[in-house]
Amino acid sequence: MLTKEQAIKTVLASIIEANKKQAEMSGGWWLTDAGVESIIQYVCAQRMHKVLQKQNGGGNVYLECNMAEVLNDSAAQKQPGRIPKNIDGSKRIDIVVSDANGNPIIPIEIKKNTSDPGFIKDAERIFTLLSRADTQKKGSLKYGIICAFSHGNGNTDEIAQKRLNDKIVNTKKRLKASFPDECFELHHTTEKSEYFDEYGYWAAGAVCVYLRRKRESG
Repeated sequence: MLTKEQAIKTVLASIIEANKKQAEMSGGWWLTDAGVESIIQYVCAQRMHKVLQKQNGGGNVYLECNMAEVLNDSAAQKQPGRIPKNIDGSKRIDIVVSDANGNPIIPIEIKKNTSDPGFIKDAERIFTLLSRADTQKKGSLKYGIICAFSHGNGNTDEIAQKRLNDKIVNTKKRLKASFPDECFELHHTTEKSEYFDEYGYWAAGAVCVYLRRKRESG
């Protein structure tokens, strides 16, 4: 079984690696707060698959997974009553990690940046999935993750780092305000800022939010 610590570490490393790959391919442009999600999605899926194969007895990683399939394959659909609108229909999840038997265990959403309005909406979708898993003894979903790239910039190294740290703090405040009764942990990493002649200092950061079921699933 992929542990919480392994998943968080893998996601954070993936975001930083994706930014470096973007810089290499573009001649120096970072993902920045206007960056793209697809490169993070691919690097994260690739790294997650390697961890599953090497340390956790196998498993699969699916990209753009249909919500209906996740509901059905995880047994989250079996809860009585109408399926909430935010997880009904043809919506997709960026990455779904499964165990060796193909059962979905971790839904992962990726956003361009932590201030994206969709950041909170996607976290809400995952919490909705997890809440349905809480009612199913055989439900396979263990926990969820939402993650994003972030950065700070300024005329000095200190300003760039401070702006990045402020964004991380504000992200945690937004989550607390939006989900006062839910269980989550915000983890992050920051890279030493770099200097660019035209733009001053830029500091890169990765944010990974662990979203926990209210009833621990092991």
